Amino acid sequence: MISIRIRKVVANILIATMLTLEIPIVPTALAANIPASQWVTVPVKADPMMQNLTIPTDAATKGMWSGIQSWPLNGLHAGILPDGRVLSYGTSLTGNAQDGRYLDVWDPSMGFGDSSHNTNFRATQQDNFCGTATYMNDGRLLLSGGNGNRLSTLFAPSTNSVTTPSYTLAFDRWYATMINLPDGRPIMLGGMVPYNEANLISDPNVAIAQGLANMTPEVLESTGWRTLFGANSRLAFGPDYLRTSYPRAWVAPDGQIFGISADQMWYLDPNGNSGNGVITSAGTFKGPYSATTPINVGSTNSAVMFAPGKILLVGGNGGYNGDELPASNKATVIDINSGTPVLTEQPAMTYARRYSNAIVLANGQVVITGGTTYGNLYSGQPGSGVYNAEIWNPDTGSWTVGANAAVLRVYHSQTSLLPNGTILSTGGGAPGPVNNLNAEIYYPPYLFKSVNGVSQLATRPVIKAISGLSYDNNAMLQLDMVSSSPISQLVLVGLSNGTHSFNTSQRRIPLSFTQEGIRLTTTLPNANTAPPGYYQVVTLDANGVPSLGAIVGIGQNVAAPVVTASPYTPPDVSGTISAPIISTGGTANYTVTAVAGVTYSWNFGDGTADTPYNANPAVTHSYAQAGAYVVTLSAKDSNGIISRRTYIQAVATAKTANSPTSSTAIALESRTGNPARVWVINPDNDSVSVIDTSTNALVAEITVGTSPRNVAIAPDGRIWVTNKNSASISVISPTTLTVVQTIALPRASQPHGLAFSPNGSNAFVVLEATGQLLKLDPATGAQLGAANVGANVRHISIGADSTTLMVSRFITPPLPGESTATIDTTTAGAEIVVANASSMVVTKTITLKHSDKVDNETQGSGIPNYLAAAVISPDGTTAWVPSKQDNIKRGMARSGQNLDFQNTIRAISSRIDMSTLSEDYAKRIDHDNSSLGSAAVYHPSGVYMFVALETSRQVAVVDAIGGRELFKINVGRAPQGLTISADGNTLYVHEFMDRSVSVIDLTPLTINGNLTTNIAAITYTITNEKLPAQVVLGKQLFYDAKDVRLARDSYMSCASCHNDGGHDGRVWDLTGFGEGLRNTIALNGRAGMGHGFLHWSANFDEVQDFEKQIRTLAGGTGLMSDTDFNTGTRNQPLGDAKAGVSVDLDELAAYVSSLSTFAQTPYRNTDGSLTAAASAGRTVFNNSCASCHNGNAFTLSSDANNLKNVGTINSLSGQRLGATLTGLDVPTLRDTWATAPYLHNGSASTITAAVQAHNNVTLNATDLANVVAYVQQIGVE
Repeated sequence: MISIRIRKVVANILIATMLTLEIPIVPTALAANIPASQWVTVPVKADPMMQNLTIPTDAATKGMWSGIQSWPLNGLHAGILPDGRVLSYGTSLTGNAQDGRYLDVWDPSMGFGDSSHNTNFRATQQDNFCGTATYMNDGRLLLSGGNGNRLSTLFAPSTNSVTTPSYTLAFDRWYATMINLPDGRPIMLGGMVPYNEANLISDPNVAIAQGLANMTPEVLESTGWRTLFGANSRLAFGPDYLRTSYPRAWVAPDGQIFGISADQMWYLDPNGNSGNGVITSAGTFKGPYSATTPINVGSTNSAVMFAPGKILLVGGNGGYNGDELPASNKATVIDINSGTPVLTEQPAMTYARRYSNAIVLANGQVVITGGTTYGNLYSGQPGSGVYNAEIWNPDTGSWTVGANAAVLRVYHSQTSLLPNGTILSTGGGAPGPVNNLNAEIYYPPYLFKSVNGVSQLATRPVIKAISGLSYDNNAMLQLDMVSSSPISQLVLVGLSNGTHSFNTSQRRIPLSFTQEGIRLTTTLPNANTAPPGYYQVVTLDANGVPSLGAIVGIGQNVAAPVVTASPYTPPDVSGTISAPIISTGGTANYTVTAVAGVTYSWNFGDGTADTPYNANPAVTHSYAQAGAYVVTLSAKDSNGIISRRTYIQAVATAKTANSPTSSTAIALESRTGNPARVWVINPDNDSVSVIDTSTNALVAEITVGTSPRNVAIAPDGRIWVTNKNSASISVISPTTLTVVQTIALPRASQPHGLAFSPNGSNAFVVLEATGQLLKLDPATGAQLGAANVGANVRHISIGADSTTLMVSRFITPPLPGESTATIDTTTAGAEIVVANASSMVVTKTITLKHSDKVDNETQGSGIPNYLAAAVISPDGTTAWVPSKQDNIKRGMARSGQNLDFQNTIRAISSRIDMSTLSEDYAKRIDHDNSSLGSAAVYHPSGVYMFVALETSRQVAVVDAIGGRELFKINVGRAPQGLTISADGNTLYVHEFMDRSVSVIDLTPLTINGNLTTNIAAITYTITNEKLPAQVVLGKQLFYDAKDVRLARDSYMSCASCHNDGGHDGRVWDLTGFGEGLRNTIALNGRAGMGHGFLHWSANFDEVQDFEKQIRTLAGGTGLMSDTDFNTGTRNQPLGDAKAGVSVDLDELAAYVSSLSTFAQTPYRNTDGSLTAAASAGRTVFNNSCASCHNGNAFTLSSDANNLKNVGTINSLSGQRLGATLTGLDVPTLRDTWATAPYLHNGSASTITAAVQAHNNVTLNATDLANVVAYVQQIGVE
């Protein structure tokens, strides 16, 4: 027995599995209450800055400024720390020396006294003057770049200490920008060799030659800084107009980096180009700055993301402090939510400003302060300083002039939004006309109200407690307010952190939320919207008055701020609630243990009114209709604090007299007086295994025919197994557990799907190779009838009436225009063929339509493909068909959007209305973060459906009545079959590539309504693996996308397009990858490199070249190390050899190379000989075709020297490795009978059309027909 690197055997052990909520509905629905132990109080302290204020009469409209406060240094760099204090640095204590080694920490809670500052000088640390900073996941602030060497400084707020990490930058990074990627990695953008602004502007070409501008980003990883050589860009980071100077950059809604560098806009995909990054131009931003017509261009402007994907950019006109240019008063909104930036000019500011500062407030308004009207207002320069604040309202686009500051804030000034809602203004000068060792506080108008014409501080909403101080993206967050007064907005505001007029981490994110009493509940956004880091959580009341901000960490592994916090104990509702499935019209009984002083209210999720709060928690409720209802228990203590608990009440549907059936790879055998048994096929081992459900032990592994695919329990209790490659059915005795009969089927017919009529009258088997559905006698196996149901059929489902037969066409036929840039998706789609069981006549074809949904991270467009068996509901009204969804209209030639990891293939389940036998498209489910639904099974109640998600190693739990995914269960590799116990409490999962069955305890769901399950056991189904160890390990990789090395977010596996080593019938637009329109090629029979170079353009010279596709298309990190991959020319196809470098990559290649056998063709005579027409065609073929299709492989393919152009290359054929495509690799003909459509672009739907497309072959009608007959009969024979 070989050793396989798969899950450890776990038998009869209960393993709790925590599951992730994935329902985009109201935040409280279907979510477990946050445990009371995670809650903390939000301290309410006296705020020195809000006391003893002399408030101007107009403060409610203009705001007000504090007096001038002393500051230990010129705070040109400033950032809010996760504990609410402020770190500033940039000069010596005199302000005259530019020195980033002086660090000052100010505690706002202590006011402005001397004791509020802690200032230190550390001579050995990196001098980060004119550098940049960002937050690490552990709460430390990373200071990098600037005046010193290429080292960095890590500042720890908890200890006020610094360390110097060992990693070094590859380039000088003076005037660089650093932000966090969605995965938490800091990325460094732009920068230059210090004090070279004038040199870069005066002669950009010389500056590039001298390496003064740093045009290549770097990302910080666990091993240190890594250079993104693929993202080197003069457009984004060049010396021209100082594009490299503090590029304005943000994480965009699509997860890329969007930037504005002087006159250019761009996108950076840090994961593109095999992880080396890629820059894409997003257009020109207005143009160069101007001495006569000032525009808001250059790093003298200021910008902030005031809403997700929306940026306000103001002022500027110039590249650095020494240019002699006038300021601009222009303001522009840049909306990047659609991908293409949309620029909308706003009314101009009242004052033109260079080096102003922008802060977005919690209410969405943007406050602009400081700046000069010309240059940096050096001696002799015209112009003046700007002292008035200005406030922009995003709702109206209008500006309001605010109060006057007392201090001139010019180049090297900075503003920061404090947690109390005020704005700290520091710095200015060094150099300049001032040297500001001081600070001011601006109090925005939203802190005031006007009473009888007099302004006074407004009463603010108060956050009493919060459900934790750190969260993952997409997690639930809850707040308790001091009062139940209505809250109008709940927002996140990124902590201020910046310099040189740009806050790199400040962004405002409004949150959808619900409010009940004092409790607010929301779901946090994804990492594209809220990149990992630290945020203020702020509530605003009905008048727009903000609360104090509570600082939390957001993102995977982001640490909680180190602050003193007291526990907060809302009522505990975590006890067990019994919520078993009930029948329609039935009554549910609920209760929890009552606690003194706590009252309880119930919402039953069916539209009836909430029950009044009552000290008795016991309640009953009747449900009139079937469904999955979200029941909510609210518990309120004497202080008005509410805890909430939600769970599902399932109400079962009616059942038909006989249960519908469908083909499956795993089946449950019910036995009177004995425990049920599970039967599961082992395709690679040519066997079927049987498991005792009372012990979950393997009873036997029984040898059957070659490549078994489906198993079904016959009416007489015998077990039938289809054997695909031996064209037979093995019949097994349930008593002796031996094969007692073998039913021969037509030669080379490839039987796959198998099911018995619910009334036991017939057996039906689907023949994939011949496109037939056979009706057999369930006792003898004799053929009773046949129907032609089309090519590429696999699965069979039978309605409860035993009359309606539904056959899934596994591969969707080509769509009209699929070989072109414009595909007609309105007239065709995926197909379910419906036949009558009595007459064996096809009565209808159900079409599953193309989805035209907008591509984003949770949904996408595409055509259903790789259709699994339809599963019919217990009441017979609905069927669901799992599959993948291929985004064939996407690509640079077709849509202008390149294929990517999440919008190429997505897993879906399509719903069919059985009364009309038509698709209910509106209910189609997108199973996010997976690419293939391979099987499904209904729960006996009809409420739940379970869908196997092959690439992500999961089973989706679906509300089958409501049509929504509830949660996912983590299982083993390549789940391909599901069956469920008669009582509905146990799910059995066939894990093809782990050679196992996971036994899932469903009782937490079915008995308690909780969105969790337990793994009760994992049973291995084979005793001796037939495949070589290296091949098995490679096949595991081939079918998997959960491994982050193979794919991003569990989407694309190799098998997503090459199931069973075959093809998917699709023509993909690979123009964006240096190719063109490409028809998917099957892998079977080709033995990896057995037929020479790979692909239509012969662009791979080893199977290991798929490493690059794993990285660029699937988004995986790769099976090779980055160092190995980027050594020499190894990161390019046809470059240095990859074989022998990565064990895992070699295993993947070993599996692909093992696919050395073609299938038999079913078009020959029954004895395997050629038909008369084919024999005649062979002679014609040898005379007219064999010069290219010769030898045993029927191809002259070897390397790139035998590419041919037979007249099919056109403009959409694209390129070869980004260069001219001169010809195409000659394909083998040994599986032509089974691999339509044909030619590199799929433009020939038949073999006849493919032959006729050749401009070097001319045949008369008879010869053509005979050649086609011969080609159809070239299989493995």
